[in-house]
Amino acid sequence: MKRLDLVTVAAILLCAASVRAQTNTFHVAITGTVTVDAGKLKITSTDLLTSTNNALVLVYDQTDDFILLLEENTNSTLAANVLMGDTHSARLVNGTFDAGMEAYGGGLAGVAVTNLPPPTPVFNGDVQMIGKLTTSGSKTTLSATMQGVWTDPHSDPSGQPAALFKGTIKSLGSAPLPAFF
Repeated sequence: MKRLDLVTVAAILLCAASVRAQTNTFHVAITGTVTVDAGKLKITSTDLLTSTNNALVLVYDQTDDFILLLEENTNSTLAANVLMGDTHSARLVNGTFDAGMEAYGGGLAGVAVTNLPPPTPVFNGDVQMIGKLTTSGSKTTLSATMQGVWTDPHSDPSGQPAALFKGTIKSLGSAPLPAFF
């Protein structure tokens, strides 16, 4: 009986802690360029979506200090595809942050994202995201630059060439927290 009480108390405390978590969830737009030896490819948010029913969502949990960029099914608010997540990040009191974003294929850190629509190359790299969270009243916005390795040919079994990424990400408004959280 005492064990059951401890489990119940632990569950209540975890729920209470998660309610207090400061999590911002945004619909976002990405624009940038993937550069390979053969030339450049412009990338926008639609180039990162596996379905026309999906939208890009960035989850920034300030309490547990993590950032995820994912696709959300706009009909069901279910997470459809995790693209990248931070491996290390830091945020200053003024909202400035820096995060090392790593490929999250299949929801697993360090695994290539191979299901992007053509001609978008496989994403298996690390991209630095440097930006700022700004709060004005009850509205929080995010803007950041992104730069780094899009495709590392030594980590890509498909044999795609080395690719670099440089771009921006900005919030378009708040979004519901995807259902897998």
